[in-house]
Amino acid sequence: MTIQEIRKRIANQEITIVELTKHHLNLVEQQSDLNAVIEINPDAIDIAKNLDQLADQGPLHGVPILIKDNISTADQMKTSTGSVALADNIAIKDAPIVKRLREAGAVILGKANLTEFSNYMTDAGMPNGYSSRGGQTISTFGSQIDTSGSSSGSAVAVAAGIVPISIGTETCGSIVSPAQNAGILGLKPTIGSVPNDGIIPISTTLDVAGPMAKTAEDLHLLFEVISEQRFELPSTLEGMNIGVIRKSEPLEHANTEANEKLEEAIKSLALEAEKNTPHYEKIIEKLKAAGANTIELNSHGINSSAIYPLIFHEFKPALNDCLAEYGSTERHTLAKIINYNNENADVALKYGQSLLTQAEETTLGDLSETAYQEALIKQKAAAIEFANFFEQNNVDAIFSFTFDIEASCFAGNPTLTIPIDGAKEGEKPLGAFFIGKYNDEATLIQIAKELT
Repeated sequence: MTIQEIRKRIANQEITIVELTKHHLNLVEQQSDLNAVIEINPDAIDIAKNLDQLADQGPLHGVPILIKDNISTADQMKTSTGSVALADNIAIKDAPIVKRLREAGAVILGKANLTEFSNYMTDAGMPNGYSSRGGQTISTFGSQIDTSGSSSGSAVAVAAGIVPISIGTETCGSIVSPAQNAGILGLKPTIGSVPNDGIIPISTTLDVAGPMAKTAEDLHLLFEVISEQRFELPSTLEGMNIGVIRKSEPLEHANTEANEKLEEAIKSLALEAEKNTPHYEKIIEKLKAAGANTIELNSHGINSSAIYPLIFHEFKPALNDCLAEYGSTERHTLAKIINYNNENADVALKYGQSLLTQAEETTLGDLSETAYQEALIKQKAAAIEFANFFEQNNVDAIFSFTFDIEASCFAGNPTLTIPIDGAKEGEKPLGAFFIGKYNDEATLIQIAKELT
């Protein structure tokens, strides 16, 4: 059921919120083999009972939702970012985004599994969707299909129908990529449009939480709640200019090895785009049928290589600050987490913790490093450069064949993925990837409404 269908059934007294909550808790149990849910909220039924006694609390009144296990909730649930080292961490206060969900009447059913530490734990081959606390998240399309990450459980739970909506978080691709691989909609909002406080972070500059759903209407409603914005969608795509980027070009970097890896990634994306071109051409036809103009563009040329030093230097102080303010765990610093993992390696370190140790050993933790300051300058420049690219080409949004994640996340632009019909069991779902102007989620959501 969609949000509107749920609210209508509750309003018409066709179902109580307690009954609805119990139904979705049963779905969690029935599909526990997916490992999409890391923890059930023991207060869920009590929350539902309370809501049944109250007048309509808001746009999510009685609606069940899962949130990623890096988002602080001041209740009986843990906020562990998937780590057994933080399995005792009960937040001392709600993250602002959680307060907004509660005020809107949502029933937080539990926490969703994820790639541990939002995929910033190791470079030694940890699978997407794996956490030491939650195990391996499994795709609804088959165990051989990559769930992508890091918001793996949030995406799979919606795809499986366990909940109609969920919250993921993204630094670079962690909402839109798992949403695409689950065959659902995912929106990474503009950086800063949703508060990051109380979310166990990777990067204070780039992190943002966003909605996942099966319908554009649900995506729209959930984004309004978590952003505390109320906006009207464009009534039509008529007259809009949608840029089309068919391929990305390698960029020049000072680091030769990084450049080689980038070129390999771009070649892989180019091959995938070529294979899927017939599906993408149908998207272009739908855009035109909706009245939009499509404009062929060359690659934007945004150099996003500085994303890695930016993340690398911000991770340690951001993590420590968040745990100090919101956490209750004894392991409230990166150093203590690393020590715990080493002492419990058989459980905690199936794939190692190389990124954690590198951040602890080589960053000062006060953001004074020259490399960090330079990366921050480049990030701000990228945001301006991307805005100029939209303006100079007179486009309202960009449809990228090559799932061009890094540039848009580094610049901070909103991004959207929508499913393309045709995915079958045992096959990886296909999605279309759109980039919007700064603070223009409305156009992206309208595109989703027209195309899904």
